Amino acid sequence: MNPLAMLQLLNMRLPDFSDGAKWQASHKRDGVETGVRPVVSAFACGIESGVPWARFRFTEDGGNHELRGTVSFTNGAESITFDSAEVAQDDVVLQTHSRGLKLRGSIEFDFHLGAVHHEYRFDTTLIKLL
Repeated sequence: MNPLAMLQLLNMRLPDFSDGAKWQASHKRDGVETGVRPVVSAFACGIESGVPWARFRFTEDGGNHELRGTVSFTNGAESITFDSAEVAQDDVVLQTHSRGLKLRGSIEFDFHLGAVHHEYRFDTTLIKLL
């Protein structure tokens, strides 16, 4: 499944995926996994002016955060905002992979905030075959 098809599936079935409990998150700072995983409270996605976007709201280290990314499939331009602040050296990756009889979807945000390199990954089951 290509990244655009994955976003279209998520958008078509948004009520199924908007519940944060459907997502598992991980976070690395400078390549090291953080001790406590972020807890996702909400997910949303869509297409704005022809550009797909995805947004996660989550709790981490006692604070509430919002991470939003856009990916243009026409010119490759990407952007990420973390708590409404534009971040530097950003990369958004959408991918699918199989785990047993499940098709999993992942959305990864890779960026620098200050001097710290952050990697967030959000995973969900798109389709269960059984």
